[in-house]
Amino acid sequence: MEKSGVSDDLFVYGCNEFPPESAFDCGLGEAETVISGAVGDLLAKTRVNPLDIGVVIVNISTFNPVPSLSAMIVNRYKLREDVLSYSLGGMGCSAGVIAVDLAKWLLQVRS
Repeated sequence: MEKSGVSDDLFVYGCNEFPPESAFDCGLGEAETVISGAVGDLLAKTRVNPLDIGVVIVNISTFNPVPSLSAMIVNRYKLREDVLSYSLGGMGCSAGVIAVDLAKWLLQVRS
């Protein structure tokens, strides 16, 4: 970090510790932080009851942990047992289009 040209104030998951954390642990920590913040803020702003959610679709480019990130959301926010949970990963940016199409299809089928 010292020779990288960035300041000491920069935080990079796992790089500020010695020995450094594994790439998987860093990725999981970052995903949990970002997703829980985004989903938590969304639920708070919209005042949606987590029990009213029937579908969860997560799109991530290359990080595909087991259990999936969609399962992490289902478990963290205690969604219903019958929630449809999809984790699209490893497809790069093009998975965004697939996620939107999947959501459209699921909303039409479940209506």
